[in-house]
Amino acid sequence: METLKVVSTVLVVLALFASLFSFIQLVYSQGENYVIIEPSEPSTAGVSPYAIAPEQMVSVNVTIKNAVNVYGYNLTFYWDNLNIVEYVDYYFHPFLEEPYTSTITRLGNKVTVYAKSQSPANPVNGSGVLVTIFYKGKETGESLIRFDAANCYLIGQDGSQFYPSTFKRGKLVVTNTKIVVEPETLSGEVNETVKANITVYNVVNLYGIEFNVTWDPTVLTLTKVNYQVPWSAKFEARNQTGIGYYSLAVSGIYPATSYTGNFTFTNLEFNVTQTGFSPITFAYSKLGDSTSKPIAHAIVNAIFSNVKTLISFDPAIITDTSKSPGYSFSVNLTISEAVNLKDFKIRISYSNILNVSSITFNEIFLTEANSTIDEVTRIFEVTGSFREEYIGDYMLATIEFTVANFGYAKVTVITSQSYLKNGEGSLQLFNTYPFTFANWRNVGVRQITLKSEVMFGAKFVIGQTVNVSVLIENIGASAENVNLTVSYQVDVTVEGNLTSFSEIIYEKTLFLEKYREPNSITLETFTWNTTGLYAGNYYITANVTAEVDHDLTDNSLSKAIELIEYAIDVSIINVFIVPKFINVNETATANIIVKNLGLTNQIFNLLIYFDGELIEKFENISLAGGAGDIFFVTLPVLSEPGEHVLNCTIPAVPGEIKIVNNYYVSQLRVGLTAGQYPFETILIIVVIVAAVLAAVIAYLKRRRHSLA
Repeated sequence: METLKVVSTVLVVLALFASLFSFIQLVYSQGENYVIIEPSEPSTAGVSPYAIAPEQMVSVNVTIKNAVNVYGYNLTFYWDNLNIVEYVDYYFHPFLEEPYTSTITRLGNKVTVYAKSQSPANPVNGSGVLVTIFYKGKETGESLIRFDAANCYLIGQDGSQFYPSTFKRGKLVVTNTKIVVEPETLSGEVNETVKANITVYNVVNLYGIEFNVTWDPTVLTLTKVNYQVPWSAKFEARNQTGIGYYSLAVSGIYPATSYTGNFTFTNLEFNVTQTGFSPITFAYSKLGDSTSKPIAHAIVNAIFSNVKTLISFDPAIITDTSKSPGYSFSVNLTISEAVNLKDFKIRISYSNILNVSSITFNEIFLTEANSTIDEVTRIFEVTGSFREEYIGDYMLATIEFTVANFGYAKVTVITSQSYLKNGEGSLQLFNTYPFTFANWRNVGVRQITLKSEVMFGAKFVIGQTVNVSVLIENIGASAENVNLTVSYQVDVTVEGNLTSFSEIIYEKTLFLEKYREPNSITLETFTWNTTGLYAGNYYITANVTAEVDHDLTDNSLSKAIELIEYAIDVSIINVFIVPKFINVNETATANIIVKNLGLTNQIFNLLIYFDGELIEKFENISLAGGAGDIFFVTLPVLSEPGEHVLNCTIPAVPGEIKIVNNYYVSQLRVGLTAGQYPFETILIIVVIVAAVLAAVIAYLKRRRHSLA
């Protein structure tokens, strides 16, 4: 009877916990909505992640799918390796119903985007891009872009918060390997010939290439194509031209060896058929190495244009610290080299440090002129018509701005939402150029680069001289005296204690002119002597200060590197015997993990001894610096119980000094009977059972005593 009561009590408690968990799930999830970071991490093996080259722009999108009754959001993501990119700008897409407020916060490697509709807006459903954050490639490397799920939630109209049901992370690679259409900008008059090449740069171990490049066939007609390969023997899978495209798939074949370096694969010639724009872009591209693995690479497209009409601003730039909040100034909106222009609609975005006070048209040749200003989306629009088709340059309108805050701003024509038309109503092509305004004082660190004669990626050898370069820019409206400090910080274990070390390795005061002046940016270079330092992961931090700085978020930049003791060091990282305990006549497998801890490619052997006898030998293992591999060995079947020794050895390679990690010893215990558990396991089970029985007996005694 008492036992039944105990069981009933346990079941009641479990039921309560189950109810609680069900309640929590209902509170924090709502529907099957999910959020994505794009470019996304590939979900299929053998697919390269999205890649860009240094200085190339990338748009990182935060996207929601299957939203239900969403009134706002607070989403935080972070970069595993922020060193590879530099923040440029952001744009909130109009996913929420207006009016809404929005903010973006950047702190270290974390970015938080927040937006929430305001009354009388309604909640929204569906899918779409919430925010785009623009970055520029800074240095080679890769990074996952992850959601900080604990700080991500969606907002209901009643202010309730609920979590997205799924988070999908992104990934970006910054690499010097790239496939390009060159030159990147092409121009030519109608009936002229223009030439372009398709070239691969900085590729390693290339053994195959496939791409499809496209263009606008109404503007350009392909008249000639040649291709060549860097291999002595080739297999051509495809070499095809069509209306508006060219496709090539070719690889090396035996006895050809892989190729490393730069190579121009294709020469294209076009005839210009009419005035217009034509991007020359890769519909797709693939590079493969000698093992058929994809090679991550950036894509650089080209643009052809013989359009001369330009929508711009005069002046194009104003940098002046005296233009403080409340100050008003004017710029002219102009159209140059117009041809048969009759109607226009020009939509222009502007930053939140400026307000548009008024728009005054130059109506000499206009029959109609209208303007609207939307202070929520910060877009203004000018529309109108000329009396007759206009040819030449024209100052269209004067825009008066009032300064709202200190900062940096661009006023940009939104090309996709604007048009120019001739008298027949046909759309005309045009280029644009933005207006730039700055009234703040702001200096920042843009890039840190470390190089050494002996290095691999972010690994450097202690005792080698490291060349450090720090790129500093003044994007403020005033010349500045800038104090630069470069330091390192490292946590290492010394005599069993985790100890932190830091030291300033460089200091200097620099003079920088204001933004866009010739000396507004500088590259400061110095050498760092690493002799006597501990091995470990170091954070190299460059910090700049000025007398006044309105934005401190870009004053500091850190780069993670690793200092190692030896340039040549192959190692056995670990050995797992599965299962660890077996019985006689049973089989066990050894999993041996090896790694090249050095900086250069090494070829070595791995020897496996069991009870002193060589049972396996892996020869000519080739591993690049920092790479690892795992080897599997089936151990001999034993008929007698006892302790046995597995010894794994890597004979020292030429130049290797540290050999203590070239050896690994592990033990295998063989028992007598099938199904016999190891002594430690039996002891643990006995202790657990005894503890449970003691608890039950004590509970029953208390129950009897209370009933008595």
